Amino acid sequence: MRALRINRYVVPLMIAVIVAVLLPLTFATSATAAPGFVTTSGTRFALDGKPFYVAGTNSHYLGWGTRAEVDSMLGYADASNYNVVRGILHSVTGSLDGTTKKHIWNPNSTADASNMGMHGSYLIYWDTATNTYAFNPSTTNGLGRWDYVIARAGQLGLKLNIAMMDFWQWAGGTQQINSWYIPNYNPSGDAQRYTFFYSDPRTKQLYKDWVSFVLNRTNTITGVKYKDDPTVFAWDLMNEPEVSSVALAQSWYQEMASYIKAQGARQLVTTGSEGFYGGQAGSDPNTEPANVPAIDFQTWHTYPTYHNISPQQVVNLVNQHCASASAGGKPVILQEFAYPGRSAAEKVTRSGIYSSWLDAIYNNDNCAGWLSWRVEGKVVPPATRPHPQDDSVNPATFIWPPDNGEGFSIYGEPDTTKAQYDPAYQMFATQAARLIGKNGGTGPTTPPPTTPPPTTPPPTSDPGTVSVDDAATNWSYSGWNHCTGCNEAAPAVFYNGSQSWSLTTGETATLAFTGTRVAYRAVTGSHHGIAAVSIDGATEVSVDLYAAAKTGDVAVWTSPVLAAGNHTLRIRNTGTKNAAAGGTVVTLDRAVVTGTPSSPPPTNPPTTGFVKGVNLNGPAVVVEGNQWDAQAQSSGFTVSGGTAHSNTVTPSPLPDAATVSMLRTGLIGTDLGTIAMSQTVANGQYQVYVWEMEGVQGNTRRFNVTLEGILKASNLGDLALGHWRENGPYTVAVTDGVLNINVTGASGKPAIMGLAIYRI
Repeated sequence: MRALRINRYVVPLMIAVIVAVLLPLTFATSATAAPGFVTTSGTRFALDGKPFYVAGTNSHYLGWGTRAEVDSMLGYADASNYNVVRGILHSVTGSLDGTTKKHIWNPNSTADASNMGMHGSYLIYWDTATNTYAFNPSTTNGLGRWDYVIARAGQLGLKLNIAMMDFWQWAGGTQQINSWYIPNYNPSGDAQRYTFFYSDPRTKQLYKDWVSFVLNRTNTITGVKYKDDPTVFAWDLMNEPEVSSVALAQSWYQEMASYIKAQGARQLVTTGSEGFYGGQAGSDPNTEPANVPAIDFQTWHTYPTYHNISPQQVVNLVNQHCASASAGGKPVILQEFAYPGRSAAEKVTRSGIYSSWLDAIYNNDNCAGWLSWRVEGKVVPPATRPHPQDDSVNPATFIWPPDNGEGFSIYGEPDTTKAQYDPAYQMFATQAARLIGKNGGTGPTTPPPTTPPPTTPPPTSDPGTVSVDDAATNWSYSGWNHCTGCNEAAPAVFYNGSQSWSLTTGETATLAFTGTRVAYRAVTGSHHGIAAVSIDGATEVSVDLYAAAKTGDVAVWTSPVLAAGNHTLRIRNTGTKNAAAGGTVVTLDRAVVTGTPSSPPPTNPPTTGFVKGVNLNGPAVVVEGNQWDAQAQSSGFTVSGGTAHSNTVTPSPLPDAATVSMLRTGLIGTDLGTIAMSQTVANGQYQVYVWEMEGVQGNTRRFNVTLEGILKASNLGDLALGHWRENGPYTVAVTDGVLNINVTGASGKPAIMGLAIYRI
């Protein structure tokens, strides 16, 4: 992990001892693996019976960052098409009094999170009361902070590669532990630096106790033990374990990997070593597969400016490591790599260098993937404070963390005039999409789908509607980019496995259709901007496509009811965005047309067509040309589990006055609670629209929608302050005379403003 290497007191020594290899895992077999867990098959990874090529990045501060910092970092990873993010279980301190066992580093730094501002977090420490080591389980400043990291990654469909411990002293690591037992220990130059931790019975027992503590922790958010969570792709024994000899290294690897598996861990296990050839730092990629059978895959790290090799030599190493993987019968990933880029010109050169390395991995069938060092998220500006104070800091105040001097940071800044802009960010996203394309489009936790052949069109959304996929020839594009067979991990699942996107202001997507209504469904994400939508050349409506987490097939706009006949939908890239968004990308996943000539919409409600709208906690109002009821006077409508809520926030984009009135009242539930609603109706088929607006605090809630006990949508919400959305339509059959609608919190308190019900 390069970013933690820089220390102004030890830079020369640091450069002299940098070595890194991470050995991926192969102990589990595809035959016994449960759905959602990554396994190995020869030199490849597999997930639910399909290939799983790895494309991702590293982040060293996930375990001590605030939740909003975690959201930002994972959001940029998700927006980059990654499927794996690697992190390290930091940190190790001295005694909490700071004197009985002194800290060998500064755990009280108030720098930003990326630059080692720990927010007061620590995992392992010396307990003066028991005169031995102890572990911190706290969800405020201990291991429990990883509960959110794992839960959030799972929600985004990302896998995590987690190192159990760090060799390096920049956040304590094994060097801090050595200092507890060795008087006057020098973490940079002591002769026992590469032997003591791996051979002393006390440190070996500490490691096993720590492993057991981690694996058997039950996540307070998901209720799943860490060792049973398929979100975790693999466990590294350690980040870059540097050992005096190959024999000592391989003996320790085998003992500790076997111990992890004896604890019942269902994930893969690897060393996390740097993978040098020739025995350096205890690495030997040629003998390790046979001598350490408990390790499932191999890894390696490369930093040419530290390792004194050229960029072209890295290409040679790619092929050498993948040849070793083939000979050993286990996968290998390039788990860390970086090349400095400080000026704009250097960044352009670096992007080309990186691309040549990733091309070599893509073109070699024995290479299983890559994880860059490193894509940054935005962080709390210094001076940072301990948790929980910084957990409540407004993400709108976050900044790009300054590079620590190595020139390795990659920022997702879209403004080419800013210093943080880096062409490598988009290059990585493109390379990730290409490599993951080999996976066949399965999501990490999705069982193998029984999809029809590619030539078979997907089913239409609902009876009475027709879906027009973005890849259909009905669309007319000016500019735009297109991707087919490029599904990502849930929830960013694209309709029919495709999406289209525009990066340039003024580009348009146009659809001529016949019907009475059309819904625009897009891919929302942290780098997405504002689209302008119009029907038949009328006034454009602004539609904000921003969301903290990338999600596909989101209903972002629905037209009012139109006269039956021919119409034209146009979507235009405005080149604008809200303040929270990292870019101005405009996307298209599909359109849903209602009332086609073959299935004309009914016009005689309530037998067919519009049945009812309910303005929750508000008065009667006309929305989209239909008369909605006040909740209190709505016949046959009941609700429980929600309390009245109103706001004075100006909706964005700004709709008509009546819709503004509706959006300013609603119901709010309890944390992870359910707002249960029911409406008496005649038996038949119905479509339901659920209206929401964030009127309290941006990106603080997500919720699921269930109709008649059937999950129809998950992880809705996650809107910026003032932003609103009409979700749906969701189709359901009613057979008992009551339409049951449940809105349940997936994160935070669910909140909704109104419902519209149509019979079809």
